Amino acid sequence: MNPQNPSSPPAPAASRNLTTTAAAAALTTAPIATTEATVVARVKYHQRPYKDPLRELHPSSAVIRAGYRSDLSERAIKPPVFRSSTFEFASAQEGELFFQRAYDLPGTDGKAPGLVYSRLNNPNTEIFEDKMVALEKGSNYASAFPSGMSAISTSIMALVPQGGHLLYTNPVYGGTYFFLHSLCPGRLGITSAGINTSDPQILQESIENGTKRPKRLHLHSQFFFRFSQKNNVSLAY
Repeated sequence: MNPQNPSSPPAPAASRNLTTTAAAAALTTAPIATTEATVVARVKYHQRPYKDPLRELHPSSAVIRAGYRSDLSERAIKPPVFRSSTFEFASAQEGELFFQRAYDLPGTDGKAPGLVYSRLNNPNTEIFEDKMVALEKGSNYASAFPSGMSAISTSIMALVPQGGHLLYTNPVYGGTYFFLHSLCPGRLGITSAGINTSDPQILQESIENGTKRPKRLHLHSQFFFRFSQKNNVSLAY
């Protein structure tokens, strides 16, 4: 049926097929407006390390593209879900090197380990971590944890030395309080104190009048937030 004249008879099937074929041919043969600069930009993008945080982009744009390269996953636009627990090595020597890197064993070259075991590293976890680095300007690394307490306890054990003193925002999450006051002093030799970090003077005095032991500052509470000025917190460190 002619759309301009509803009463006219429909066109023969052969005519319709020819019209459709001609339109498809026109679409496939139409030139794509691609400048040389665009091609060069695409090549440079795919040549960059996949962990590049793309600092020249705005964080809202960098977080979308950082951490993932489609050429590592059969050109899939979105990252596939890697459900494997273990990964294949190109050789026994490569496997040995990856384990040396992962566990800081003799023979390690100090570089980041390749994919070994999903409890150590996993493509999806690494993609998420790299995107967090891209989102947070000034950061170089990120680590993802399955729970808040695993992140808090791991960070404290990794960063606060034995005999250290830790300051935290009061109030603090109950699990954190229990870990700091019931486990850290006796088992790790780490003491702690809750302070009002929203008051710059209290924050500064807590550091200056405290012992000379190394300190760290924990600012998170699950249900309550005290807003601290960034410059004052930086000064406290």
